[in-house]
Amino acid sequence: MAPERLEGQKYSFASDIWAVGVAVAECALGAFPFIKDDGRPVNSFWELLNHIKTKEPPRLETSWGFSPELCDFVAICCKKEPRERASVTDLLNHPFIKFYENRDVGYSRWVPHVLALVQQERTKNSTNSTTQMQISNRLDTLMF
Repeated sequence: MAPERLEGQKYSFASDIWAVGVAVAECALGAFPFIKDDGRPVNSFWELLNHIKTKEPPRLETSWGFSPELCDFVAICCKKEPRERASVTDLLNHPFIKFYENRDVGYSRWVPHVLALVQQERTKNSTNSTTQMQISNRLDTLMF
C-alpha cells in the first residue's frame, strides 16, 4: 500500500506507480522488498504499515547485480511523496522499458525454467513447514 494511502489520502494513479515499483523490486529480488533493520523480512501487517511509513522505500542497487536502469526505474516509482513519483508516460519512456521495447525477451522459455526451479526447490526441501506447503499449493494453482 502506498504511503499516502496509509495516511488516509485519496487513491491516485501515483498509488499505482508505487505498487509497480514494489512489484518490480520484489520480482527482481525474488523476495519481499520490505526488510527490517536486522535483515529479516517484515512479517506482519502492522510492521509493514509502520515500515512503509517510517523507513526508506524499497530499492535495488547496482552492487547487487542490477542494471542502473532497473535500479532507477524502481527508485522513481517508490518515492514516498506521490508528486515526486514518475508518471505513466515517464515510465513508458524510461530507458529500462525502452531497452526491451523491441526485443524478444523469451518469456516462453523463461517461465518453464522458473517453474522447474520452483519444483526442484520443493523437492529438495521436502520437509516443508505448513506455511511453505501453503505457498507451494498456491503456486500449483498458478502454474496450471
